[in-house]
Amino acid sequence: MEVSATAQKAPKTFSAYAANKCLIGYGLVNGIVNAAVFAAMHAAQPEVGFGLPDIMMDLTLTGAILGIILFACVVPLTRHDMNAARFARPEALPSFVRLLPRSYVGAMLVLGLVAAVAAVAVGLALALIVGIVLPLPLHFVTMMVLKGCVCACIGALSGFLTISYVVRG
Repeated sequence: MEVSATAQKAPKTFSAYAANKCLIGYGLVNGIVNAAVFAAMHAAQPEVGFGLPDIMMDLTLTGAILGIILFACVVPLTRHDMNAARFARPEALPSFVRLLPRSYVGAMLVLGLVAAVAAVAVGLALALIVGIVLPLPLHFVTMMVLKGCVCACIGALSGFLTISYVVRG
């Protein structure tokens, strides 16, 4: 039995689409990229230490910027995938998605704020856990790994919220 080149695949379920995009694309890849950017920024100062205030300030700014940039990138990509029927619309979205403003700029700013708060929360938890094993201030490499992990989590969260915003319409 031959399969024609024009045969279309069945669309993914929303959860499969979101999991693939959020965990791998917006999460894992984003964490690696942010860790690499951090390494490049601080390569000239490998002996620098990061105390808790430094960690929180860095993660707050990174979270806000990450949320806003990811929103700006993911909205058109998700709209394109939705129009191309690459995934099936979900029957229902999580109720917290209704809290996002309908306007593009409003939703972008709210997502930036959510990402900043989440980055601080996740970063603080990880920094305290790491701080039990490794004393503060954190070494350059430890901070790079911490930032990569936090950015992976925040990227996945921001990606899911953005995809849900687009699907909600």
